[in-house]
Amino acid sequence: TAAQAALDYESGGYTDWYLPSKDELYEMYNTIGNGGSQGNIGGFLNNLYWSSSEHEYSTAWSVDFDNGTIYYYVYKSYTYRVRVIRAF
Repeated sequence: TAAQAALDYESGGYTDWYLPSKDELYEMYNTIGNGGSQGNIGGFLNNLYWSSSEHEYSTAWSVDFDNGTIYYYVYKSYTYRVRVIRAF
């Protein structure tokens, strides 16, 4: 799962990575993604990215890094991208 991928991630000797909330993920779009003033310096693909924010039992929030749209009805069984963070 996306949450497990975040928990298992290790980079630079750090193991405290986590899956961002929908608000954190949207802020990433607006600062280091396509919505940022410097463009996509975060290297995001134009695709949906999972957040840690659950909508209902079977759905979660995601952010489309092509245009910044936030979706709440994305079924957890779908496969989308994950970008983990340490601190925001």
